[in-house]
Amino acid sequence: MITIKSVLRGSLVAASALLAVACSSTQGDTTTTTSTPSSTSTGSSASASPSSAVSGPVTLGDQNKPADASASGARFDPCKVPGWSAFPAAVRPKNEADKPPRQREPKPNDPFTVSCFYDNSEASSTSAAGKHFVATVFWAPPGAMPVDPSNPKNAGGQATTIGGRPGLLRPSTNSASKEPSCGVLIELTDRSTAGVLLVNSQSPNPDQDTCTIAQDVMAAVVTATS
Repeated sequence: MITIKSVLRGSLVAASALLAVACSSTQGDTTTTTSTPSSTSTGSSASASPSSAVSGPVTLGDQNKPADASASGARFDPCKVPGWSAFPAAVRPKNEADKPPRQREPKPNDPFTVSCFYDNSEASSTSAAGKHFVATVFWAPPGAMPVDPSNPKNAGGQATTIGGRPGLLRPSTNSASKEPSCGVLIELTDRSTAGVLLVNSQSPNPDQDTCTIAQDVMAAVVTATS
């Protein structure tokens, strides 16, 4: 069963895999090892696929790029809306150009069709025991991710309203890193779904801030798509 909790669980795994790869490259070495992060939507553990050596410098995210938002029929591009500007200064990169949002290729069981990964974790956070800020912003077609808290897929979720649109709020704790996490789904005017999944220990008060940040990010999406 695909749930907002199981989708969230994959976010930190993906962040850790990306950061581990980035830190494995050494200055002056023309061979960069890359691995494609793998997340699960079924609640089972996720791991990176076998790495492959690529000659020459490689920019993470350049390989096997997923179709862009317009090609997917998405209501918005999650890498442009909300953008880093919708996140509070405490969790944004000092230089946003150093950590641009990256398209994330949906896995076969993911209910969303387009998503983007925002990562401002500490440089040393290459394992679950680190200080992270990671967010996956995504779009799903109508009916793929219902926001009704009474839906069996949404156990533990709370009804919310953001920008006049119905939604679902689910605060939790990331099982791997024990950091506060939060998922928010919002039904847009065309009945498609926008969502964000956060893992956060970078803000001043993560226990209080994480779901507030998630709701503010979704408010920016609602405003942009209304």
